[in-house]
Amino acid sequence: MDTHSFVPSFRLPTSSTFGLSGWLPPGAVRKGVVIGGLVLGGGYLLLSAPDASADVTVPDPAHCSVTPCDGLGGVVLVPDLLTIAPAADIHVNVRNESNAPIMGWRVDCVFAAGTPCPSAVLSGVTDSNGDVSFRFTGGGCIDQTSVVRIDVSSTEHVYPIRSFDVVKSPDFDGASGDGIVNVADLVTFSSEFLGTSPAGCHDYDNTGETDLGDLVIFSPAFAAAAHCR
Repeated sequence: MDTHSFVPSFRLPTSSTFGLSGWLPPGAVRKGVVIGGLVLGGGYLLLSAPDASADVTVPDPAHCSVTPCDGLGGVVLVPDLLTIAPAADIHVNVRNESNAPIMGWRVDCVFAAGTPCPSAVLSGVTDSNGDVSFRFTGGGCIDQTSVVRIDVSSTEHVYPIRSFDVVKSPDFDGASGDGIVNVADLVTFSSEFLGTSPAGCHDYDNTGETDLGDLVIFSPAFAAAAHCR
């Protein structure tokens, strides 16, 4: 056999680490492949390792969920109640493309506009099930592209998994939210609910109608005079 042209090749696991010295012929280093060379007579030995596979912990938005915002088609802020309003009790589940939960990653709820209460909880870390919870306390009404974004981050990268274009709240009097649900908000809600005004800022589930589903969200906030604390 012609030892000058014989080039045996060995594939190593991607986790292998090796240090080699000796002659490495021109063209032996290829992009994305680790290659080392040792003199074997007149020829050489190539040791190669394939590229590392994609990081399996990268969040996949298609497998992540933001409850109840996904179902509502937007974000609902509710000022503080003695117990958190279901519409403002946010649960995020973070998963990768294999639908496996991602643990220990930071999740941030970023508001480009809006008036969250000081008590709002807008960041947290996923548990072993990929879950993390938030409190969306606040008020106002905003219709703006990506007004709220849900970001998942490692120490090196940030991955947006959701963006919502609308923020609504029982705390809206037709002009703004002032941190308390009171009669001014009831007047505006009633106008939409009775059909004297088109459905808009009190259509919390974004169905195009301010109806019983929205009343279920407004009523407890009004009855308790929910307000920022």
